[in-house]
Amino acid sequence: MINLNKQKNLLHSPRPKFECIRRELFEIQANREMIHSILKEELSACDKDDIKNFNYVRFMEKYNLVTTLDEELVKEEFLKLIS
Repeated sequence: MINLNKQKNLLHSPRPKFECIRRELFEIQANREMIHSILKEELSACDKDDIKNFNYVRFMEKYNLVTTLDEELVKEEFLKLIS
């Protein structure tokens, strides 16, 4: 059984937790779009051999992308663009 005081607190508490999650999701989406855009521009200047030998670590260093999330986004967007 749920404690009524806890239930009231959940219902009447400010929503910073949800707003924080929403803000993080928006930030991730913005990062994904930015990475997609710069990857697309970078790959448009490459030939097929350059694309085959694409080094995402150098790409990340060039654009100062340092988080593991950035790494995952680069990998995902790269695969989307070459397929």
